Amino acid sequence: MAHHHSFPTCSKAGPTWTGLAAALAATLALGATAGPASAQDAQDAQRAGLLTVTYAQAALADAQRDLARAALSEAEEQVRRGTARFEARIQAGADLAEAERRRSLLAFDIEEVTATGAMPRNDLQAPVVNGRDFVKLRIEANITGAKERLEAAQRMQAIVESQVRNNAVPTMTSAAAALGVSSAQAELAMLAEKLRQRPE
Repeated sequence: MAHHHSFPTCSKAGPTWTGLAAALAATLALGATAGPASAQDAQDAQRAGLLTVTYAQAALADAQRDLARAALSEAEEQVRRGTARFEARIQAGADLAEAERRRSLLAFDIEEVTATGAMPRNDLQAPVVNGRDFVKLRIEANITGAKERLEAAQRMQAIVESQVRNNAVPTMTSAAAALGVSSAQAELAMLAEKLRQRPE
């Protein structure tokens, strides 16, 4: 929707929001000149087009989540057998959490597009839709993801520091692990501030 989470984009192999928006804008322009009934038809067509794209993204996200879940199970089994380090389990867990975050964002997109017939809005001034604050929901989902990434980074850092003390890895590896933690902390702080700025 990695991992710094903004509004998810389409796969390069599929349609893009920019191209779709241009086509839908042309449709709406035609509808606006043809009268109210045609304008409603154009809005319905826009909703259908947006949902087609978003459902396709959701299907891809479902597949990616299934793959991440399988990878986590495999990593756990390898750790139990002693054929993989525990770091592999941490990374696989983080990958699954990210896949689940992306899927939850797409669920919000589908719900918003269905309600509005327009592209989802992520700006802080976007209105609440049918009692649902989609902007806030997305920020909260991203905060959850950032917390999970921070936890994974901290666990990785603890492992690396232990390895450095035992001379199992170069000292510089500790700096890289610390950078991962500080990056996750910065992302979490940014998202918390964004949530604070969202009007009630």
